[in-house]
This record gives sequence, structure tokens and C-alpha cells, in this order.
Amino acid sequence: MGAPPFFLTQARTTTTPSRLRGCKRILIALDYAGTICEIDNDRCPPEIVHVLNRLSQMPQVTLALVTGCCGSELARITRDLPPCWTISDHGRACISPDGRPVLDWPSNAAGNGPVERAWLQAEDQLRGLPVRLQRKRFSVAVHVPDAMAAIDQSRLLQWTNTCRSFGLEILPGRRITEALVPGFDKRRALLRLSAHLRSDFRIFAGDDVSDLTTLSEVAARPDGIGIYVASRQRPEAGTKVTTTVEGPIGLAAALGEIADLLEGVPGT
Repeated sequence: MGAPPFFLTQARTTTTPSRLRGCKRILIALDYAGTICEIDNDRCPPEIVHVLNRLSQMPQVTLALVTGCCGSELARITRDLPPCWTISDHGRACISPDGRPVLDWPSNAAGNGPVERAWLQAEDQLRGLPVRLQRKRFSVAVHVPDAMAAIDQSRLLQWTNTCRSFGLEILPGRRITEALVPGFDKRRALLRLSAHLRSDFRIFAGDDVSDLTTLSEVAARPDGIGIYVASRQRPEAGTKVTTTVEGPIGLAAALGEIADLLEGVPGT
């Protein structure tokens, strides 16, 4: 008999470090699509909603959503979640739990000209391809179906090279390629939010290329846990992480272990 389907295998959850017990300001930051919900379903499973609501009630825990989505999408993606900090546009914007933008967030707001040129080039160079274009504040996103012919990929490559000539940075993902204003990113955004909150422990979970640098950096810290959320498309992180779980349900189990530990701490 062959190996069981990916999502029927046993989730590999964290071994929660005992040092987490003494922490007073724990930041739990989570990517969105592919991490707390499936890549094709923007509704979080009930297991995720339940454990995030548990964690949100703990005074030592601060929740943050770290996503590549733009600000206009936040109401849709946070509808099932308890109030949390939201870092959008791959780290380039930040909104507090009460809905106020952080005005001094050090993203590079310049670059509207190159982004507009990237949009116009996408409309021209990718015309007729089975892709969806999305214009964001800091980027142009090309949403790509799973199966594309080699010629399609070559036209996408031509567009990304054109965008690089405008000074934009290219960020590939599972089903999306973005041309972004360079500068701030998820890793630096998480560092800045951690400093702002004076966090003494950081937990970050992500599933895609844009999460890998942040995952490896958090996992390398003595005060951090980096959780890679594996999928059928990306079963391995390809970089050092603290632990790997299988899909959003596996992540819910890992976060449940953390919640169990924290609820067992006297006085919390």
C-alpha cells in the first residue's frame, strides 16, 4: 500500500519550549492564505478560529496577521478572527487592533510611478494569458493557475524582467508573482512590531516563499519559534525552521499546545 494522502498523515506539532512559561509579552504572528486557511479557501477552519480566540483571551499574548494581501482586503480576511495587529502588503503597512493605520510605519511609500508602469506592462505583455492581474498600493500581483505552458512562463519571465528594470523587486509565490516597491518586508516588519510591543518571545507561522526568511530568522532565536505550514505543493520549507506542521489543521494543533501550556501557568 502506498503512502497516505498528504493531509491524512499525522501532523508534526511543536515541542513547546519550557522557557515560554516565563514570558510576559508573547507575539504570535501568522501568515494568512495557506497558513491559517487553505490556499483556495479564504475562510479559516473552525479549529483555527477556536484556538486563536483562546489565545486572544490570554493577557500575555498579542496576535498579528502578516499577509501579502492589500489593505482593501483586510475586512474580508479578518472577518473570522479576534482583534489583532495586521501587517499587510508583505510588511509595507501596519494596522492596530482598533483599526488605525500606524502612520510612522517605515515602508517606502514612493514608487507609484514604477508600480503603475508595471501594471501597464502586465496588461500588454500578459494579454491573453489565463492570469488575473491585481493592482495594489505597493505592488502589481499576477495570480497564476497551477498548470501553464512553457510559453506562458516565458512571457511571465519577460514581464518580471521588465519590472526589475523599473527598480521593483520580484516576489514569487505558490500561485502568485508580485512586482513590489523595494524596501520593507515581512521580516523587518515583524522585528519592528516586536520592538514596539517589547515582546520577549516571538512565534511566526508561514507557508510560502515570502515567509521563509522570517521563519528561519525567528527559528534561529532563543526566544522564537518558526512554524512552517506544509502543503502538497510545498511539503518542505527548504530552510531551517523550528517545526513543520501539515496545513492549517496541523497549525491549529500546534497553537493548541501553546495555549494549553499558557493556560496552565498560574496567574494567567
